[in-house]
Amino acid sequence: GVIKVGAVNADDHKSLGSRFGVRGFPTIKIFGADKKKPEDYQGARTAAALVDAGLSAAKSKAKAALGGSSSGSSSGSGSKKSKSDDVIELTEDNFDKLVLNSEDTWLVEFYAPWCGHCKNLAPEWASAATELKGKVKLGALDATAHQAKAAEYGIRGYPTIKYFAPGTSDSDGAEEYDGGRTSQAIVEWATQKWSENVPAPEVIQLVGKDSYKQGCDGKPLCVVSVLPHILDCQADCRNGYIKTLQTLADKYKQKLWG
Repeated sequence: GVIKVGAVNADDHKSLGSRFGVRGFPTIKIFGADKKKPEDYQGARTAAALVDAGLSAAKSKAKAALGGSSSGSSSGSGSKKSKSDDVIELTEDNFDKLVLNSEDTWLVEFYAPWCGHCKNLAPEWASAATELKGKVKLGALDATAHQAKAAEYGIRGYPTIKYFAPGTSDSDGAEEYDGGRTSQAIVEWATQKWSENVPAPEVIQLVGKDSYKQGCDGKPLCVVSVLPHILDCQADCRNGYIKTLQTLADKYKQKLWG
């Protein structure tokens, strides 16, 4: 009841396909506020990504109908400008230094200034960069100005997004981003990748308030285990308990417990 999803057999209706510039299959178009100028869908081919794109288009259409674009344009542009500060500008000179062999997790957008889809992505990318600050770094590289770097990563269309796990040392280690093109989809995809690479929490011996804060502050849940005294259990026994805790810490590290 929110968005209608349709399908056209382009072989049987060639004139319709030609009218909307369809040259490959499947091609997905989003018919939003202007039905004569549908937007090309560039997101992932998953149900969740399609829903995100559809709801984003519906939201834009609703805002336009309510006149939100005129009254809110000044504040919106200011917000976009402040958020874009969190997107790191990459060049051929600083790319390897910042992204490769880094302990940070990166998502890098390769874009062209004239690309319409890149312009549509820009506010979503900036918003995601702000939300992911402290976890995943978002960068952007002008592939038309830094063609050698774009060629190194096999960039053939814009925007192309690559994921760099901590410690990635070359182009072979970069992974294609296959998520949606909304800030929410980008944040969810990146957070999942970040949690996969987060180190297991250290098993800390509690000896006072400071060690408790070190292990538990800021965690959604903190597991405190009371072990037998070493004189009652001996070293092998006690080390066995600690090994079990370390195994569980690694197993559930994505939950970010302490």
